[in-house]
Amino acid sequence: MLLRDRKAAAEFVQTHSDPLDRYVRSRLQPRFESVDEVVQEVFLTALKSLPSNRGDAVFRSWLLGVPRRKAEDHYRERLRNIPLPDEAKDTLPLIGPDIDTTLDPSRAQQVAGTLFTEFPEIYRLVLFLALLALALLGASLRRRDG
Repeated sequence: MLLRDRKAAAEFVQTHSDPLDRYVRSRLQPRFESVDEVVQEVFLTALKSLPSNRGDAVFRSWLLGVPRRKAEDHYRERLRNIPLPDEAKDTLPLIGPDIDTTLDPSRAQQVAGTLFTEFPEIYRLVLFLALLALALLGASLRRRDG
Protein backbone atom coordinates (compact mmCIF):
# COMPACT_ATOMS: atom_id res chain seq x y z
CA MET A 1 0.00 0.00 0.00
CA LEU A 2 2.97 2.27 0.45
CA LEU A 3 3.41 2.18 -3.33
CA ARG A 4 -0.07 3.61 -3.87
CA ASP A 5 -1.62 0.26 -4.69
CA ARG A 6 -5.32 0.97 -5.26
CA LYS A 7 -6.40 -2.57 -4.44
CA ALA A 8 -4.54 -2.48 -1.13
CA ALA A 9 -6.01 0.93 -0.31
CA ALA A 10 -9.52 -0.34 -1.07
CA GLU A 11 -8.91 -3.37 1.13
CA PHE A 12 -7.60 -1.08 3.90
CA VAL A 13 -10.75 1.04 3.72
CA GLN A 14 -13.02 -2.01 3.61
CA THR A 15 -11.29 -3.64 6.57
CA HIS A 16 -11.31 -0.58 8.81
CA SER A 17 -14.37 1.42 7.71
CA ASP A 18 -16.87 -0.13 10.13
CA PRO A 19 -14.74 0.20 13.28
CA LEU A 20 -13.71 3.74 12.36
CA ASP A 21 -17.31 4.70 11.53
CA ARG A 22 -18.49 3.36 14.91
CA TYR A 23 -15.67 5.15 16.71
CA VAL A 24 -16.30 8.49 14.99
CA ARG A 25 -20.05 8.10 15.54
CA SER A 26 -19.44 7.58 19.26
CA ARG A 27 -17.24 10.69 19.43
CA LEU A 28 -19.69 12.94 17.54
CA GLN A 29 -22.90 11.81 19.18
CA PRO A 30 -25.59 13.13 19.30
CA ARG A 31 -24.68 15.08 16.14
CA PHE A 32 -24.20 12.47 13.42
CA GLU A 33 -24.46 14.72 10.36
CA SER A 34 -20.66 15.03 10.01
CA VAL A 35 -19.71 11.38 10.60
CA ASP A 36 -19.12 10.50 6.93
CA GLU A 37 -17.05 13.63 6.35
CA VAL A 38 -14.87 12.99 9.41
CA VAL A 39 -14.41 9.30 8.48
CA GLN A 40 -13.25 10.36 5.00
CA GLU A 41 -10.77 12.79 6.57
CA VAL A 42 -9.57 10.00 8.87
CA PHE A 43 -8.86 7.68 5.93
CA LEU A 44 -7.08 10.39 3.97
CA THR A 45 -4.93 11.29 6.95
CA ALA A 46 -4.25 7.65 7.85
CA LEU A 47 -3.27 6.74 4.30
CA LYS A 48 -0.97 9.77 4.05
CA SER A 49 0.56 9.08 7.48
CA LEU A 50 1.00 5.35 7.01
CA PRO A 51 4.58 5.63 5.71
CA SER A 52 5.59 7.62 8.81
CA ASN A 53 4.08 5.05 11.21
CA ARG A 54 7.10 3.61 13.02
CA GLY A 55 5.23 0.56 14.22
CA ASP A 56 5.93 1.34 17.90
CA ALA A 57 2.27 1.05 18.86
CA VAL A 58 -0.27 -1.56 17.93
CA PHE A 59 -1.61 -0.61 14.50
CA ARG A 60 -5.23 -0.49 15.67
CA SER A 61 -4.32 1.90 18.52
CA TRP A 62 -2.44 4.11 16.11
CA LEU A 63 -5.32 4.05 13.64
CA LEU A 64 -7.92 4.93 16.30
CA GLY A 65 -5.79 7.88 17.37
CA VAL A 66 -6.44 9.50 14.01
CA PRO A 67 -10.26 9.79 14.40
CA ARG A 68 -9.85 10.95 18.00
CA ARG A 69 -7.78 13.90 16.81
CA LYS A 70 -10.13 14.50 13.84
CA ALA A 71 -13.16 14.58 16.16
CA GLU A 72 -11.38 17.10 18.39
CA ASP A 73 -10.53 19.19 15.31
CA HIS A 74 -14.17 18.97 14.19
CA TYR A 75 -15.45 20.31 17.53
CA ARG A 76 -12.80 23.05 17.65
CA GLU A 77 -13.85 24.16 14.17
CA ARG A 78 -17.53 24.17 15.15
CA LEU A 79 -16.76 26.27 18.22
CA ARG A 80 -14.77 28.78 16.16
CA ASN A 81 -17.70 29.24 13.78
CA ILE A 82 -20.43 29.78 16.37
CA PRO A 83 -21.35 33.46 16.47
CA LEU A 84 -22.02 35.01 19.85
CA PRO A 85 -25.73 35.87 19.98
CA ASP A 86 -26.43 39.60 20.25
CA GLU A 87 -28.61 39.10 23.32
CA ALA A 88 -25.74 37.37 25.17
CA LYS A 89 -23.71 40.59 25.08
CA ASP A 90 -26.29 42.24 27.31
CA THR A 91 -26.49 39.36 29.80
CA LEU A 92 -22.78 38.96 30.52
CA PRO A 93 -21.98 40.30 33.98
CA LEU A 94 -19.52 43.13 34.40
CA ILE A 95 -16.39 41.73 35.96
CA GLY A 96 -14.04 44.06 37.72
CA PRO A 97 -11.79 44.21 40.74
CA ASP A 98 -14.73 44.66 43.11
CA ILE A 99 -16.92 41.83 41.81
CA ASP A 100 -16.76 40.04 45.18
CA THR A 101 -18.14 43.10 46.97
CA THR A 102 -20.86 43.54 44.36
CA LEU A 103 -22.18 39.98 44.65
CA ASP A 104 -22.34 37.91 47.78
CA PRO A 105 -21.59 34.17 47.20
CA SER A 106 -25.23 33.03 47.22
CA ARG A 107 -26.23 35.79 44.79
CA ALA A 108 -23.23 34.98 42.58
CA GLN A 109 -24.29 31.32 42.46
CA GLN A 110 -27.85 32.34 41.57
CA VAL A 111 -26.67 34.68 38.78
CA ALA A 112 -24.26 32.05 37.42
CA GLY A 113 -27.02 29.43 37.40
CA THR A 114 -29.38 31.78 35.59
CA LEU A 115 -26.76 32.69 33.00
CA PHE A 116 -25.82 29.05 32.53
CA THR A 117 -29.39 28.03 31.69
CA GLU A 118 -29.70 30.88 29.18
CA PHE A 119 -26.60 29.86 27.20
CA PRO A 120 -27.05 27.87 23.99
CA GLU A 121 -26.47 24.13 24.43
CA ILE A 122 -23.00 24.18 22.89
CA TYR A 123 -21.84 26.94 25.27
CA ARG A 124 -23.17 24.98 28.26
CA LEU A 125 -21.34 21.88 27.05
CA VAL A 126 -18.05 23.73 26.60
CA LEU A 127 -18.37 25.42 29.99
CA PHE A 128 -19.24 22.12 31.66
CA LEU A 129 -16.23 20.40 30.08
CA ALA A 130 -13.91 23.26 31.07
CA LEU A 131 -15.16 23.18 34.66
CA LEU A 132 -14.81 19.39 34.74
CA ALA A 133 -11.22 19.66 33.47
CA LEU A 134 -10.43 22.25 36.16
CA ALA A 135 -11.98 20.05 38.86
CA LEU A 136 -9.95 17.03 37.71
CA LEU A 137 -6.78 19.12 37.59
CA GLY A 138 -7.44 20.46 41.08
CA ALA A 139 -8.05 16.96 42.44
CA SER A 140 -4.86 15.72 40.78
CA LEU A 141 -2.81 18.58 42.24
CA ARG A 142 -4.28 18.02 45.72
CA ARG A 143 -3.36 14.31 45.55
CA ARG A 144 0.13 15.15 44.36
CA ASP A 145 0.73 17.80 47.01
CA GLY A 146 -0.83 15.58 49.65
